[in-house]
Amino acid sequence: MAIQNITVKINNAEQTVQTYKVAGGNGGVGSQGKPLVIQAQANVRYELVNDATHFGPENIAVKRSGQDLLIAFEGGSVDAPDLIIEDYYKDNGALGYNEGSNNLVVGQHQSGAYYAYIPESGNAADAISVLANHALAGQVLGGVELTSPWWLAAAAGGISPWAAALAGLAVAGIAAAGGGGSDGSSQKPAQDTTAPDAPTADISKDGTTVSGKAEPGATVTVKDANGKTIGTGTADDKGDYSITIPVQPEGSKLPVSATDKAGNESGATNVTAPDVTVPTVPTADISKDGTTVSGKAEPGATVTVKDANGKTIGTGTADDKGDYSITIPVQPEGSKLPVSATDKAGNESGATNVTAPDVTVPTVPTADISKDGTTVSGKAEPGATVTVKDANGKTIGTGTADDKGDYSITIPVQPEGSKLPVSATDKAGNESGATNVTAPDVTVPTVPTADISKDGTTVSGKAEPGATVTVKDANGKTIGTGTADDKGDYSITIPVQPEGSKLPVSATDKAGNESGATNVTAPDVTAPSAPTVSGEPTAK
Repeated sequence: MAIQNITVKINNAEQTVQTYKVAGGNGGVGSQGKPLVIQAQANVRYELVNDATHFGPENIAVKRSGQDLLIAFEGGSVDAPDLIIEDYYKDNGALGYNEGSNNLVVGQHQSGAYYAYIPESGNAADAISVLANHALAGQVLGGVELTSPWWLAAAAGGISPWAAALAGLAVAGIAAAGGGGSDGSSQKPAQDTTAPDAPTADISKDGTTVSGKAEPGATVTVKDANGKTIGTGTADDKGDYSITIPVQPEGSKLPVSATDKAGNESGATNVTAPDVTVPTVPTADISKDGTTVSGKAEPGATVTVKDANGKTIGTGTADDKGDYSITIPVQPEGSKLPVSATDKAGNESGATNVTAPDVTVPTVPTADISKDGTTVSGKAEPGATVTVKDANGKTIGTGTADDKGDYSITIPVQPEGSKLPVSATDKAGNESGATNVTAPDVTVPTVPTADISKDGTTVSGKAEPGATVTVKDANGKTIGTGTADDKGDYSITIPVQPEGSKLPVSATDKAGNESGATNVTAPDVTAPSAPTVSGEPTAK
């Protein structure tokens, strides 16, 4: 359909007071967003003339928008109107003009008679005078012929022209027929009053697009739950349509209907506004061993944990209290692991990160115990806490390895032979295996008994079996050693010492514990001098 050049005449009771020209229809000013805008006047008629035929256009589409009347000519869209009459409905607000008002939109038929534009649907509610806000309808010349000269009624009393036009809805319309639908045909065909089928309709997951199938060329309208139009579009020649709408409250029922070119409106198909609210970011903590992520999320949401490369490593569902716990494989220490929640409608939250902990077990420390059994020392991971436990597993000492890994821990003396486990725990709480040290013998042997032979060369007596017995001179120098047999007996050869010397004798056990000393006294081993004889021998 080509552009239609239309003349708009505003006639009062006596004459045409204003004339406008508008290029409408397919490719006209409406489609370019440059409609003709005129101001409504009181007690006038709006006559439409197709310049090509010099008669009124056989079909127009109208829509009410607030107080304004929008008109589109054949081939155009009423959502991009060619003509806007501002304040057309001003006198009577939301209900349109009163039945007795005079401001008809009219045209001349080829027969020479004038008619008002009446609804193609035959429904009185679709009449221009009583259109509800946002309602649209197709209009044709028809109804009762207007008395010539028709404009005189604009000032005269008596029967309302609108009443006559509406009464004519009971009579067949007189739109032209045949000849490809050109204006001005001499025949008066029956108007199209068949409503199209209700369109199919789906709404996108993000709630911003309604699409489906409708009668080709039909105008599809989407309304909100309160009946307000929130989007319109036109079905293409295959019946496909797609309409952008603002996001609606979750669960809202949005009626979708189709209006054909004749203004017949289908029933409505409802689509339900989806949940498009993004869940809150979940809280998240990771266990010390790095195998569990847990926290709070929207109840019923699917919680996803990804590795540092964005690969999913665990999923779980928040319970009705929002709690979740997800098992994951151990990740490299320090890795940032994003945790997000996706609700049942598919809306995904932002992510919170947890940091993979150090879960590497330290190496087992080295450990030695001092001879006196009071100190454990060795090497461990620098900064690690080293723990020494007794044979029953009770901690008896702790210390920290320095930056070179050296440590030294004081412990109480433990029973001889006790196995004392020594382990290291790093700063992340990872504990090594244990190495054992054996508590040494730290019991001092009893003081040995000791006797010295008359010749001063042998010290003998009793001592702890297996102990090393030591004999020292009066100056503390060792002069003899020996070992007590399994009965505790010992015998040690020593060099003769000066008479009266105090010789300490002590015992040292196999663990190196030394007893106190007992003293033996070096005997007098010096032979007396030969006696002397005085005087002359007596002869016999």
